[in-house]
Amino acid sequence: MLRYGECEADQLTFGQLDRRARRVAARLQSADLCGERAVLVYPFGLDFITAFVGCLYAGVVAVPAYPPLSRRHAKRLTALLKDCRARCLLSTEELSAKIARLASSDQWPRSADGPVRISTDRIDAGMEGLWDPPRLRGRDLAFLQYTSGSTGLPKGVMISHDNILQSQELIRDCLELTPDVLGVGWLPLHHDMGLIGNLLHPIYLGFPMVLMSPLDFIQKPIRWLRAISRYRATGGIAPDFAYDLCVRSSAEADREGLDLSCWKVAVSGGEPIRNSTLERFVEAYGPYGFKAESFLPGYGLAETTLITVGAARKEDPVVRSFDKNALRQGQARLLPSASQAGAASRVQPLVSSGRPLGRHRLRIVDPGSDRSLPPGTVGEIRISGPCVALGYWERPQETQRLFRAPVERGSCEEDAGGEYLRTGDLGFVLEGELYVTGRLKEMIIIRGCNYYPVDFEKTVRACHPCLLSHPCAAFGFERGNGEEAAIVQEVGFPSSQSVGEEVIESIRRALLVDHEVRVSAVVLLEAGSLPRTSAGKLRRTRCRELFLADALPNVVLSWSSKAAQATACSQN
Repeated sequence: MLRYGECEADQLTFGQLDRRARRVAARLQSADLCGERAVLVYPFGLDFITAFVGCLYAGVVAVPAYPPLSRRHAKRLTALLKDCRARCLLSTEELSAKIARLASSDQWPRSADGPVRISTDRIDAGMEGLWDPPRLRGRDLAFLQYTSGSTGLPKGVMISHDNILQSQELIRDCLELTPDVLGVGWLPLHHDMGLIGNLLHPIYLGFPMVLMSPLDFIQKPIRWLRAISRYRATGGIAPDFAYDLCVRSSAEADREGLDLSCWKVAVSGGEPIRNSTLERFVEAYGPYGFKAESFLPGYGLAETTLITVGAARKEDPVVRSFDKNALRQGQARLLPSASQAGAASRVQPLVSSGRPLGRHRLRIVDPGSDRSLPPGTVGEIRISGPCVALGYWERPQETQRLFRAPVERGSCEEDAGGEYLRTGDLGFVLEGELYVTGRLKEMIIIRGCNYYPVDFEKTVRACHPCLLSHPCAAFGFERGNGEEAAIVQEVGFPSSQSVGEEVIESIRRALLVDHEVRVSAVVLLEAGSLPRTSAGKLRRTRCRELFLADALPNVVLSWSSKAAQATACSQN
């Protein structure tokens, strides 16, 4: 474990982890908690790892949670405790005091049987000898992975022991890791990508893992790459935004001394994978030994125990150019490379996420009719297979609707019908490869044409020098007789009317030129104000809700076509 992302601090051998996990398990068993839910509230570190494995050892259902460092986190924690009906809350002695203050609030769940608070770093040594291995079955519940809330209210995804084992075998086969594997990671351990990829997989295969806090990474992303170089790591996993951040937040002077030739597997997943991100990363870190073939795009979600689609190892990511206008009409029409395709505004480069892994099946479906669509047609991505979770905790109707969705049998024998998980993501399959194009609920539909928020956001970021290193959110909203588009953009300059007006005009002009769309509202916020999940994902749905409620925080300047029209009318 690295303190401040740089200095070696605590470490834990597999033998020590086993003993400490047995100690936690014995304490849970003494409280008769087998089969119950235990919420884990820890700062990033080894105590969380010990507690999580201890829950697995005890047959207790672990529920990872983010520590209540802010009012928002505290509100989420109390909601999570109520939803899963937790019998126990595990934490450290130091954090217990803060939790005790929270427990005195009116929002804290009140019941005769819990939740009991246990400080796992204060369990007596020697108690591990009292551990009694539980009798577990594959379909028994192992843990609840609460969704990050990027597309709706958080729900507890029920992950079984079978799901964990199948997922670990899938990752092992996909990554083709060599015996000398060593990983470096920073992802939150209470989130599915960090939990499955950076915690359970090293335990499953028995390889060393160097960890640093997500906050240390966000403050200085180059720390991740320095640790990879220093420890000669062969593997690392992160969402697309992290690779982009490593480029945008560092200068050539920061990269001096790096040697990334050891990095064999750089997994990118968890959100849309942008070709521009891959290209910029290779351009920035290729001189320091990083190879494009190290990138391994993948696709999955919490409901599929992390990953179900992956690209081939030791090959450059597959990037194809498509006709942007055809994609808006739901068809994938290949173009020559961007340099040969004529007008750049026609070209939409997409990165393949790979092919279904193991025994998983993938179908592209018309979400309205549940009819399987032919290759090259955009529709909802649906998945079935052994890594698909059991459903949502105590939400039988949502489980039936989302995890048991029908798919009508297609014209090909291979296109079998059956029940599939509705992912809510849009994409298409071409030559056996999956291309993800966006979210079903986030699609912006203007005058019958489909637009993806990421396309608008890419255009906006490139339209003005002030916006290159700041994120934005694009979304649609209903006004009058149809849907219109809005942009909420973070900015780094001080509150300045003239600069703000110039930026807004640049955004409006760029969207009109690149997409032939007249944006109806632009809001500029102070840096760091856009709503995000704990894993760093942009919450477009939440941003839209705040926009409609006129509750966006830290507004620097705003413009809307409605206000502009009202001003023009008053002047006339």
